[in-house]
Amino acid sequence: MKEYIINSPQLQSIQKRVGALFVWFICWIMWVYLLIPLVTLGSWVLIFFVFANSAQKAGVAITAVSSKMSLIIPAIFGLLLLKEQMNIQKVIGICLALIAFYFTFQQKSKTNLKYLCLPLLLFIGTGTADTLQKMSQTQFVKGDEIIFLVIAFSVALIISSVVLLILMVRKHQIIQLKNIAGGIILGLLNSFVV
Repeated sequence: MKEYIINSPQLQSIQKRVGALFVWFICWIMWVYLLIPLVTLGSWVLIFFVFANSAQKAGVAITAVSSKMSLIIPAIFGLLLLKEQMNIQKVIGICLALIAFYFTFQQKSKTNLKYLCLPLLLFIGTGTADTLQKMSQTQFVKGDEIIFLVIAFSVALIISSVVLLILMVRKHQIIQLKNIAGGIILGLLNSFVV
């Protein structure tokens, strides 16, 4: 039986092997280049659901604090890995934020202890998503932040809509007009913040 070159790479010439290796390398570079922004988008959607569950089960106050305090993670990432300038104000700010976050979790409240993992997961998840966004913007986008945000929010809208449709079909949930209006208002406010 005749052997095919694809099954026997040793039958290929050196030029073809080097060319195939080069194409393989370029494909992996493109995959990594696209993977980080896609993971960023996926993490935003997941964090949104964690935020909603945390607000319902652990409380709005601790959820809001966890979400806002997560900015410590990309700040530390920027200082350590992206070699951003560090001064005494940034160090004091990060230390005070970590202390405040610790004391937020130490407060005696009516929150069930088994739900305290949700704000902690929100803290880590939001910080990681913000770090990935910062990395995507500094490494991949370089000046086209508006296009990046438009694409990111569009993909997040599509993913969230698919999840919502699945929930509607499987759990027979009905969308109320007030929820749509609230989502639009919240989305507009978020777009102005970003």
